[in-house]
Amino acid sequence: MKKVGEKGITMVALIITIIVLLILAGVTIPSLTDKKGVINSAKDAKHDTETQAGKEMLQEEVLKSDDRFGGISLDKLKKNIKNNIKGASIQNESTTTFPLTVKIDEYTFSINEEGEVTEQ
Repeated sequence: MKKVGEKGITMVALIITIIVLLILAGVTIPSLTDKKGVINSAKDAKHDTETQAGKEMLQEEVLKSDDRFGGISLDKLKKNIKNNIKGASIQNESTTTFPLTVKIDEYTFSINEEGEVTEQ
């Protein structure tokens, strides 16, 4: 029994607090880990950002690789990619025709004869 002047929480208040915390955890955990949860959304955003960054780097090199006839010089493009994009490797380096396949980190891109860059 509680005596007059005694301070503290009751067992009922403690149980109610624990129940509220369990309910909050039950709502929060799925929102973090579901297919459309925060964690997966962050992973998707990271992938999209890195892919777009790779495409932009390659598009910049495509613009620098024009030949004097308004087309794209494949040899110049290969040289520019090797010299200017850190971590890039040309997958089909011996090819003399487009498409050119380039790997940057774990992402693979294809560059066609019109200079369009797409992720594979």
